[in-house]
Amino acid sequence: MDFGTKLRFLRLVQGLSQTTLASLVGTSPPYLARYEAAVNRPKRDATLMLAQSLRVSVEWLDYGSGAPFLFRVWAPLREEGTKKHRAAVIRGTEALFPEFLSANKILYVVRYVSKYNVHYLMAFKAQDATGKLVDDASIVIIFVDDELDEILIKCFAGRHIDVDEVDNSQLDVTPDADSLDVFECYLETITKKVQLFNVAKYTNDFLRSENFEGQKRAWVFNININVTSDVEITRKEAQKILYDAIKNLDVRYRPGLRLIIQNKSTTEANSTELH
Repeated sequence: MDFGTKLRFLRLVQGLSQTTLASLVGTSPPYLARYEAAVNRPKRDATLMLAQSLRVSVEWLDYGSGAPFLFRVWAPLREEGTKKHRAAVIRGTEALFPEFLSANKILYVVRYVSKYNVHYLMAFKAQDATGKLVDDASIVIIFVDDELDEILIKCFAGRHIDVDEVDNSQLDVTPDADSLDVFECYLETITKKVQLFNVAKYTNDFLRSENFEGQKRAWVFNININVTSDVEITRKEAQKILYDAIKNLDVRYRPGLRLIIQNKSTTEANSTELH
């Protein structure tokens, strides 16, 4: 799988729209679309943000080497998702999940079933750009709804991959909680079936990924603002009034937080301290 295909695969199977993922990494949906279509390749810092937001190693996303997944609960199709987006997720899963299975050596798969949800625990080894298997095994947790569950069952059967089935009640943790306790519970389950090389490394990687949200210090938000007036004004005048108002904005927050206002029409940038 090339960079763009892996990026699209991860985004779709996690139920994310291009707009949502773009907002997580501080870029725009058109730029993200160009990355997925292999028209452009993001710079290293953008690649790192994408990898961290999708919970994969930057080495796997960028170069096809390294243990790809730190830990991930892939989201099922959300009820509030649009029909178009749900259809895109289903098509993407049907098309790309078999390719993902073919591109990696699947070591162990278990399907947990309960009255309330179905999820998969998967251990596998990735192939690097040369086709060589990496040393470390990787694990992923996949939560699914009925539609995606049917797709995954067919994909595993089509690749003749054995899937163990276990009752959810046998777990000692709540499986839909993204926490270290849950992660360690799954590590314990896998180590009974697969020899993992460095359990401490998996735990450290998970903790590092959990702290990533706190490490982000700069965010870009796309906001649509309508400026109306009781008297006739030009677009340029309205824009100046808007930027002057934002520049003088007083937000009771904390020292050291700055609001950077980018006027795209003039490439002018203003920075103001929020008090």
